[in-house]
Amino acid sequence: MGLGVDKMYIFIPKRIHEQIEDELDKSWKVVHELDKDVDVFVGMASQINDHLDKLKNLKYLLLITAGYDTLDISFLKEHGIRLTNARDVYSVSIAEMVVAQILNFNKGLETYHDQQERRIWKPYFDFIDLEGAKVGFIGGGSIAGEILKRLKGFNITSSVYRRSNEPSLFDETYNTIEGLQKLMAKSDYIINTLPLSESTTNLIDKPLFDLMHKDAFYVNVGRGQTHDESYLIKLLNAHKIRGAYLDVFHTEPLLESSPYWQIKNLLITPHNSSNTPLSDKVLMKLIVNNLNNYLTQNPLINEIKL
Repeated sequence: MGLGVDKMYIFIPKRIHEQIEDELDKSWKVVHELDKDVDVFVGMASQINDHLDKLKNLKYLLLITAGYDTLDISFLKEHGIRLTNARDVYSVSIAEMVVAQILNFNKGLETYHDQQERRIWKPYFDFIDLEGAKVGFIGGGSIAGEILKRLKGFNITSSVYRRSNEPSLFDETYNTIEGLQKLMAKSDYIINTLPLSESTTNLIDKPLFDLMHKDAFYVNVGRGQTHDESYLIKLLNAHKIRGAYLDVFHTEPLLESSPYWQIKNLLITPHNSSNTPLSDKVLMKLIVNNLNNYLTQNPLINEIKL
């Protein structure tokens, strides 16, 4: 063990511990409650946010989510606590869900399934092809990249709004607000994969939404707070755009009173587009590798530089 101590206390949720128990180094003392002696935390930011100042021995947060916007970064930095996230773990699963939901909406699969249950033979001729569409991505990370790979078979043309101007798989790259405006106006599908930060909060506001054409379809699998939620609801209800698929929301879980439930041209998943056996397997491998790397003082995968 590279850290020169006999035992280190690690908090791991029971579900995860059961899957990786045989691969854990015997130096770890595993606990399932947030004890004051915990050195390493494995889990979600929401599980530890209110306990940070009580965990005096905490040295490393290993998040099982990609997002870390709710953490007190200044506290981590001040106390020298290292942080890694699950970036890239869920990209494939999310990409498949996005493509599935677009095809679901385009081809009226819910309508046909309902007719099947009711034994109704009624063909439709106005469902939409994805072939040759213009797809705009807001955020150009691994999720966007995996979605693009799957959409290329439909001969789509792609554009992306992102900070980096490095060469990529996208046909066009925009780095300015003017570029984002152009993307919003020309795209048949707009796919938002943005993380939440000060610069992305409510980035997609009324003026940007108003640039979308009436047959455009909006997707958000990033963070709900990156768009103006109340205005999107108005757009959908007024059929100013064709429809939307949302996996993320300002308030989660959605309240029963949420107006979202009543919107006919909206598809909803409960922030679980990423949850599949494949992503779980990739996550377990990441956890084991990073715990071993931490013990042996090797570089951590997906470390966030604070």
